[in-house]
Amino acid sequence: MRTGFRFILLVSTLPALILAQVRTENGSDPTEIRTRLDMQLLRLTGWGSSDFLGTTVSGEYAFTRRFSAGLDLPLVYANVSGVAETGIGDIRIKTAFNFIYENEPDGFFEALSGGINLYLNTGDAERGTGIGQSFLAPFLALSYALAEELRFAPVVRQYFTLSKKPADADVKEIHLQIESIAMFSEMIWIKVMPEAVIDFTGYRIPTYNLHSGLGKMFDSNWGLLAEFSTNLAGNPRVDYTSNLTLQYLFE
Repeated sequence: MRTGFRFILLVSTLPALILAQVRTENGSDPTEIRTRLDMQLLRLTGWGSSDFLGTTVSGEYAFTRRFSAGLDLPLVYANVSGVAETGIGDIRIKTAFNFIYENEPDGFFEALSGGINLYLNTGDAERGTGIGQSFLAPFLALSYALAEELRFAPVVRQYFTLSKKPADADVKEIHLQIESIAMFSEMIWIKVMPEAVIDFTGYRIPTYNLHSGLGKMFDSNWGLLAEFSTNLAGNPRVDYTSNLTLQYLFE
């Protein structure tokens, strides 16, 4: 009888357990724990005389109100010095955990989340479809709404090398980002995110980037986001990137 009661209690509370911590209508808040699917229709990256064209299928599943896990599966077309190559890129396994969630915040921020991203060396660096290293990247993200239509989200990411070829340099760098999201009518939003990348090995000088995006939600689930990133100063990792992503947000 006691076992049956526990089973009934678990089944009755399951919908509440898997309900995500939704903070925005468009899924732009990095502290959110929610189930979603993103299809990167086009990604163009420019670096010197090489061009990289790709697409990525990305998914996240909210197991509870506070924990989610997901996977990024990229397909890359690389044109390096006139030689074209196609293949699977570096797969990313990602997790996120919500530490603080306030519906009516009394302090400076509303939410605090963290997690770990694992970048696998599944691409081929010599063919241009991968970086050639595996990384572990923990992160922390805050969320604060200055107004109903304006939100700030500082994010700190730390990258560590897990595996590399003997000739490659270790990667130990921190990425400091401040994402600003402004909502407009009819579910249209823009985001601007300056970024500073600091390398602790001394192998590269600091670099400063600017990421921007324009998105529109067609309904409560479907949305389209166009993004562009460029290097402002320092030692660039790439010259620019541009993305066009179709997203589906589960309620």
